[in-house]
Amino acid sequence: MQEQFGYFTPSEYKEVIQNVFGNKGDILLFHHYLQDGYEDHFLPYVKVTDIEKKIVSLPDRTCSIVIVKMDGSNHYK
Repeated sequence: MQEQFGYFTPSEYKEVIQNVFGNKGDILLFHHYLQDGYEDHFLPYVKVTDIEKKIVSLPDRTCSIVIVKMDGSNHYK
């Protein structure tokens, strides 16, 4: 178990993992979400907009990823 703080979007994390591990790792679980209450606490203070200045929802802030190491014959270690 290792905790990382977000520097990428969930899809960017997935791409980095696939690039780093290649066929030596398999993503078993990839789940991301915005925790309950997060918008209630932050939206009074911040507004997130798109490029056209339209207000959009807050992005997912929590991501759970399970990666399994593979041996050379595509079996789990």
